[in-house]
Amino acid sequence: MHQESFNLTHMSPQCRAIFDHLLRGGTITTMEAMRDFGCCRLSERCREIEATGVVIDRERVKIGKKHFTRYSYHKQSARQEYRMEARA
Repeated sequence: MHQESFNLTHMSPQCRAIFDHLLRGGTITTMEAMRDFGCCRLSERCREIEATGVVIDRERVKIGKKHFTRYSYHKQSARQEYRMEARA
């Protein structure tokens, strides 16, 4: 992926690790972020990533009586990024 189309210079190492995970096609929940990245505030990290121009999808999921949010990289962003790269 051509990551330079986003302003990643001010992204913290934790945000960058989460962003890289999402770019590779991964999804993430708050519990997974805590376990895999030591991140206690995933929604805030996602807002910081979005401030760079990245679009993150949010899907509300219910398992039994528990509700949570699953975050993923917005596929339209990937297509726009690819088009920008192809023009260069």
